[in-house]
Amino acid sequence: MRLPYGVGVITLFLLFFVGWLDYTTGPDLGFFVFYFIPLAFGAWYGTGTALWSLCFSALASGLWFAADNYTGHHYSSPSIGYWNAGARLITFVFVTLMIMRVKHLLDHERQLNEELSRAMAEIKVLSGLLPICASCKKIRDEQDAWHQIEVYIGKRSEATFSHGICPECLVRLYGHKLE
Repeated sequence: MRLPYGVGVITLFLLFFVGWLDYTTGPDLGFFVFYFIPLAFGAWYGTGTALWSLCFSALASGLWFAADNYTGHHYSSPSIGYWNAGARLITFVFVTLMIMRVKHLLDHERQLNEELSRAMAEIKVLSGLLPICASCKKIRDEQDAWHQIEVYIGKRSEATFSHGICPECLVRLYGHKLE
């Protein structure tokens, strides 16, 4: 997927700004957590752009590595700087992918809630006990009036009725079976 142009530009600007701050403050102040701000921005607003999030994570790790090396910070072994950069890269990638996953799940939840709200608005449900006559099958309403079952259900739901005669009633009423 394509990264929205504005999101990419802002993410790059913020990454370079944090890298510049990291460089200008020297090795005594750690800016590791501040790299997450542009990475989170890019991951959240550039939804579906895992490749770009990985590229931004690599850039953040490289900026940190450059700021760390060019400010005069020395390790007991040169490989430690590479190890730290790799560890930061893995952390940046993990965090950006998790942010993208959370964003995706929230969007999906929002979509499901909207669908549920639309479905709930369309549904009328009959619930509770319906007092029904054992003989004629009329239903008594809240005002103690008796109604044909079709009228009662039709007024309280979206159901519509069509009429026919079942095979048993056909025999009982007319004395013959449907052929």
